[in-house]
Amino acid sequence: MVAPPVRDEGHGLSVSALPGGRRRNDGQLSLQKDDGGSAQSLRRKEQPSLRKHAEKQVERELALIAKLGLAGYFLIVWDIVEFCRENGILVQGRGSAANSAVCYSLGITAVDPVGMELLFERFLSEVRGEWPDIDLDLPSGEDREKAIQYVYTRYGQLGAAMCANVITYRGKSAAREVGKSLGFDEDTLTRLTRLVSAWEWKGATDTMQEQFRVAGFDLAHPRIAKYLELSIRMLDLPRHLGQHSGGMIIAQGQLASVVPIEPASMPGRNVIQWDKEDVSDMGLIKVDLLGLGMMTVLKDCTNLIPQHYGKTVDIAQIPHDDRQVYASLRKADTIGLFQVESRAQMASLPRNNPDKFYDLVVQVAIIRPGPIVGKMMNPYMERRQGRQEITYPHPLLEPVLRRTLGVPLFQEQLLRIAMTIADFTGGEAEELRRALGSRRSADKMRALEIKLR
Repeated sequence: MVAPPVRDEGHGLSVSALPGGRRRNDGQLSLQKDDGGSAQSLRRKEQPSLRKHAEKQVERELALIAKLGLAGYFLIVWDIVEFCRENGILVQGRGSAANSAVCYSLGITAVDPVGMELLFERFLSEVRGEWPDIDLDLPSGEDREKAIQYVYTRYGQLGAAMCANVITYRGKSAAREVGKSLGFDEDTLTRLTRLVSAWEWKGATDTMQEQFRVAGFDLAHPRIAKYLELSIRMLDLPRHLGQHSGGMIIAQGQLASVVPIEPASMPGRNVIQWDKEDVSDMGLIKVDLLGLGMMTVLKDCTNLIPQHYGKTVDIAQIPHDDRQVYASLRKADTIGLFQVESRAQMASLPRNNPDKFYDLVVQVAIIRPGPIVGKMMNPYMERRQGRQEITYPHPLLEPVLRRTLGVPLFQEQLLRIAMTIADFTGGEAEELRRALGSRRSADKMRALEIKLR
């Protein structure tokens, strides 16, 4: 494993007297129990009950971070965030990192995981055996490139590089290349590539052979048969090397001794020859610096509002209960609003009838493959509109499912259900989530199913 470019001695992270995670000479990180009224203070004067819970949560997270030797990783991400803030670049951590009180205290994320009752194990657990995943959203364009170049400058040309993206033959690319090799004329080639543009198995009869027959091609013809055979064999073979959308690999000036580095086509960038899966398997540190157009819009808004209205806007302090905003959302007047402007979102917004912030959390989550395929959307909407009784599969699950009206919608709920009903540890629950995720593992699922049952 390539060592992180900061020292991680002892606990590495501790709750002590340094404000907000300032740099220390020993390469460690400290969090202050702030007595002030900042948005990311650990001391909540207005909610004393949450203050103790927050401090306990931070101590628990710090203990695990120290045990796993991950202090350097958090320092790397924090350092990038600090650079962005010092240079007026809007930056925001996203994803499962929002479940971490340490990330919130460091200013990496802006969501209070204690107040929102988020599950830390969704972000980090002892059994995962990999680096945490913290994605940073940045405005697309020049600001994002400044952050990327800062990483290159700080860690050197042999200490930082973009992650590769291995482009493979799929769909039209494979069909067209095989057709060219076999000498098909352009008209026939166009018909064939149009036919096999989406090679995704959908049913027992939905095969390439059947598609060819329906299109009127003779599978007994030698060239057609060979075309079909070679097209299938070429699927998923590497075609060329590209750049990951924002993944940067960071090391202590030793990256070239582990993986080949080459200049990227874009000036001022290097790229390694491994993709994100290889990087994860090898235990290299990857930080995602992602360009998001909406971040550019938000930055423009924060600049324009003072000019036209004479008010300075702090995005973290925007109220969550503006009635005019919710009135527009209920009318599905959401063109240009990130996450809720698709047709499916606009069609479901009046049914959901959001009137508080958590309703928007549900709204964004419910229009996704998991809840839709799992047939969770309609029961939730029916209960939301009072047409269906709110029930729970078991009394113990009421605290887990109360906020979503007894209908499981989030991965965090899956973890909590396993921990509540089956006495899973946080790590075991995370393994269950991964086994059920996009890369389903039948073997892992069988092993977990015994304990789950």
